Amino acid sequence: MLEFIIVASMMILTVSILAVLLYTFKENSSRVLYLVGSEYP
Repeated sequence: MLEFIIVASMMILTVSILAVLLYTFKENSSRVLYLVGSEYP
């Protein structure tokens, strides 16, 4: 039972870290695309 709790918590932690990384990279890429687009009107 303890192993199941440890594995489940590790999976949830991994998914949450990946979601945060994906969100930050998406925001950064949209910012870069906005800068590139504003440089060449």
